[in-house]
Amino acid sequence: MPLIFVRDDARRRVTVTAIGNITLNDAISILDRRVIDGVWSYALLYDGRQRTSVMEAQEVRILVELTRTLSSRHGRPGPMAMVRQDASGYGMSRMFGTLSEEANFQVSVFRTIEEAEVWLDSMLAT
Repeated sequence: MPLIFVRDDARRRVTVTAIGNITLNDAISILDRRVIDGVWSYALLYDGRQRTSVMEAQEVRILVELTRTLSSRHGRPGPMAMVRQDASGYGMSRMFGTLSEEANFQVSVFRTIEEAEVWLDSMLAT
């Protein structure tokens, strides 16, 4: 799987690095792993700078709905910062963020890791 999942219990953060082509099933596996590993409420830093694929709008909607379903069982997920630098990936990430906000999830999209980390740190400080 072209995903690297790193858990940091001290910071209550998971970092997922996506490399190459990522499918909807790969993205779903991130949600599953957060539940299985007991880190659903941890902040998530999604580093998509090395990702070469872009999800379709319907796939983004599926992920938001699955997150909503899992949240009804496991509580609200931790804040999520997504990093994409390519225009199409950034746009789809913004769509995910907008749909997530409508579902009352905290998601923001950035172009740099540094901006994403500052935002996540501020979210956990509140």
